[in-house]
This record gives sequence, C-alpha cells and structure tokens, in this order.
Amino acid sequence: QVIGELTRNETGTAAVQGRFTNVLQQALTIAGICALIAAVIVSLFISRRIVEPLQELTQVSRRLALGYYRERTSIRSDDELAQLSQSINQLAEALDQTEQRRMSLLADVAHELRTPLTAIIGYSELLQREAEMIGHPDMIEDLNKIHMAGNHLLALINDVLDLSKIEAGKMRLYLESFSIDEIINDVVTTIMPLVEKNANTIIIETASNVGIMHADLTKVRQTLFNLLSNAAKFTEHGNITLKTERQHTDDGDW
Repeated sequence: QVIGELTRNETGTAAVQGRFTNVLQQALTIAGICALIAAVIVSLFISRRIVEPLQELTQVSRRLALGYYRERTSIRSDDELAQLSQSINQLAEALDQTEQRRMSLLADVAHELRTPLTAIIGYSELLQREAEMIGHPDMIEDLNKIHMAGNHLLALINDVLDLSKIEAGKMRLYLESFSIDEIINDVVTTIMPLVEKNANTIIIETASNVGIMHADLTKVRQTLFNLLSNAAKFTEHGNITLKTERQHTDDGDW
C-alpha cells in the first residue's frame, strides 16, 4: 500500500538557498558597518584622550625649550598623562622663577653700576674743563680716554637693562619726529675717535630726500652707534660706509 510520495523540488531548494545567501550578505554588511562605526568612535575617543594631550605636551615642551617659561599645559584627568602634565607645569614654574630672579639680578647689578659710572663720567668732564683752565693740555687726552671708556661702559650697562626689559615685555618706546641728517651727524661725531683709532675712514652717503623720521630717537641713535662701533672695531685701514635712503612702499615711506 502506498502511503505517500516524496518529490524533490530542485527549484524550491535553490530559491531558499538564494534567500539565505542574501540575508547572510546583508547581515555581514550591517555587521561590517557597525564594526567600522565602532572603530571610528573608539579612534576618536583614543584621539581625544591620548593623542591630543600628547600633542599639547609636545607643543608646550617646545615652547619651554625656546624660553617661553610661562607656558602651561591644561590637561586635567587622573591618568599618567595628567601626572606628566603636572610635572611639566612644575618644571615650567621653576624655570620661570629662575628667569625672573636672573632678570632681577641683572637689573639690580646694572643699576648699581650706573651710579658710580655716572659719577666717573661727570668728574672726568669736570677735570677736563679744569685742565683747560689751568693750562695742562697733556692731561686732557688722558681724561678724554677716561670719559670715553666710562661712556662705553655706561652704554653696555644700558644695553643690559634694555635686554632685561625686552625679555620682561616692559620695553617702552618714546616716539618723536627728528631729522635723520642731524642724528647721523651726531652719531658720526661721537664714533669718530673709534674710527680713527684703527686708521679707518667713514663715508656718509645721504640722499637728499631722507627728511624726518618718527621713532624713538634714543633707540635709533643707539642702533646706529652700535653698528658703526662694531664696524670700526673689526676694520683696520679701511672704509666704513653709512648710506641712507628713503623707500616708498604700499605700507608707507621707510
């Protein structure tokens, strides 16, 4: 007796397998997208927690190496990076205090040296006038050397004071209008003994339209004096040329 008949349907089996394959591919695609999103989220988290603090520590360390001792890190957490950040801040604080003490020492020493040097310069000028009055011209040359050496040391001390002010960010400029020709003549007259000492000749080439400058007169005079002084010191039996001209640019006249 035949109870039933089992028939194998090849078409139906292939359709089921195809649907299963499609569902599997979709599931794998969704899983891959989810894994990619999770990886992006984890990388962003790691970047914010590790990479960015490390970049900040690197930047602050480089700034400290360049002498900017007031730089500080802003990392606030409870991990090892926060401990490293705190150590760098403590180091920066110690360096800043040491730098402040150094600048204060330079300023104090410079101020202490200026007082006796000013007195020496004043007494040398007084003695020069007295030597001229009593008729001792042989003493005037030696007194003039003392006077020049005192002024040179005073200029060096002023440079030290200016350097400490620049480093402290307290340098002030007193702007005024002055004639360029007059300041050049003044500087050349002052520097002439040093130029003649090494048998040099100073040549001044000034354009007719240099006119007036608006700047800090003392700083400009000091800059010109330093340039010509260095040229006179390291030149022997030569020519030292100072050339001035006015240049017109979009930003103004220079």
